[in-house]
Amino acid sequence: MTKSVRRLLIFLVCAQILAPALCIAGIQPWLEQFVRNVALPGDSYPSLALDMHLRLPESPVHLFCRLRFTASDSYSLLVFDARDETPIMVIADQMTMINDPFAEKLTIIASSGVVFELLQQGEQVNANFSFNQPVDGVIKNRIDLDFKKLFAQVDKDLQLHPAENNLQKFSGQTVRGNRCLATFNASAPLPLQSLQLFIAEAAEPVLEFSLLQAGSEGYPVAKFPSEGLQQSGLAAAPAQLSGFFDAMGVMTSVLKAVFARAAIHEPSIREKVGDMLKLVSPDWEKMQKTDGQRREKLRELFPLR
Repeated sequence: MTKSVRRLLIFLVCAQILAPALCIAGIQPWLEQFVRNVALPGDSYPSLALDMHLRLPESPVHLFCRLRFTASDSYSLLVFDARDETPIMVIADQMTMINDPFAEKLTIIASSGVVFELLQQGEQVNANFSFNQPVDGVIKNRIDLDFKKLFAQVDKDLQLHPAENNLQKFSGQTVRGNRCLATFNASAPLPLQSLQLFIAEAAEPVLEFSLLQAGSEGYPVAKFPSEGLQQSGLAAAPAQLSGFFDAMGVMTSVLKAVFARAAIHEPSIREKVGDMLKLVSPDWEKMQKTDGQRREKLRELFPLR
């Protein structure tokens, strides 16, 4: 074997050994380039469409959130119980509807904006949503999605593979074994196209962005069906909010509604939910009847599909 051939073989073997390491080492810079935060108002996106699933581990709670934005200041946010697609909270046309089975009537809040946040605190990801009250008579909307800090926590077993339609499939783990799966389109205004976060050993993602699109057509902002709501026969009452604590009280009712609907459909957790929410002799049968009277009409007024 000649020296030149031997050198070539040694080079090829070294290339095969080093190539995966170089690939892994190059993923972090790639992520730094293509993982981008979203801040509205502020960013120049003409539109934003986001679909998010939120699953509470070891419970039947499964929410689906649909966020839409079109420039310059049109927002909507719909939060559904994902199991039967019943709306729990809707913010559209600067109006908010809250479906709380504890309440005799639907709650309607006029002059309200959208707040939607994805924030990283240590290794914990917090997805927050609510309505915003006017400040000095001005309705303000806010979307803050901190994807950079989220991906900074994913630093083990990084893999990046090409997929169909010029997409890139990413996977990785945190130091605690939580897993991240994502899809990227490097040529899109918002390269991150989908995201799944799993806690260790979980079969389903606790947080899943099944849709992330910026600047794409076909994702209209939802309209609030004021006339349809009046014609539906559903009892509704306007909420008179006088400040921060009133607004917090209403948002607390949204969280209670989430767990109440889970307990309505899962009688085995009713006692636990009652203790958690500090309910005194809750009438689950009455709540189940109230929920049953509303859900079909609400699904017609605020269709998910």
